[in-house]
Amino acid sequence: MQKMVKNNKTVVQKDASVDALFLLRNWNYISSSSPGIIFLDDYKRNRNKKKIDEEHEMKIEEVLAKQLLAEDPSIERFEEDFYGDFYDYFVNFLKFKCLSQGKDLASLEKRKLVLYLDLFNSQDFPGRKAYRYKLVFDSQLNFLAAESDFTLSALCRDLRGRVDQLSDYEAVRSQALASLAERFDSKNPDPNTRIQNFNVVLADLYDRYNLSRFKTAYQLVG
Repeated sequence: MQKMVKNNKTVVQKDASVDALFLLRNWNYISSSSPGIIFLDDYKRNRNKKKIDEEHEMKIEEVLAKQLLAEDPSIERFEEDFYGDFYDYFVNFLKFKCLSQGKDLASLEKRKLVLYLDLFNSQDFPGRKAYRYKLVFDSQLNFLAAESDFTLSALCRDLRGRVDQLSDYEAVRSQALASLAERFDSKNPDPNTRIQNFNVVLADLYDRYNLSRFKTAYQLVG
């Protein structure tokens, strides 16, 4: 690092060995009026950018960690693959799970079905599973968009890299869930339409992501 005096003020020449402590100690003596000089405002700008980048990365890591498949015994894998009428399958599946647990069918009214679709190995947390969609349905298999999720891990996987801003992910997530809510159309008064929509949407997701019992999991809550 080299010092020089210019216009009665001490400045620092560009040098890879510039010491941040020197810059901080000489706050009042470093001028920003001469080109080719490392100035304190440049140093502060770079430092702040690095801090912002680190904070962004920490937020990314926090979101990714929250969206891992939880190591919870209540989350189970399907024992077999199923095809065809998804609605009929899950209606009977919920009844079977209820009766096998020694509960009355009336208790189903309080239960919710959570489907974890498109499981894959997390790139950020080795040994853990991530998922693309977490789809939540009430006991009548109506889609609950507010409790569902489209994960950051899936978006990063599609992009083959990190998003520049979390707001970009949040926008994609909102759009993905809104699109699913529109397609399920669970508020439609016609039950036959709701059943048909349920079958069509799940069939599309299973085909699009080549889903099987190895790439799906479920959880009954409530």
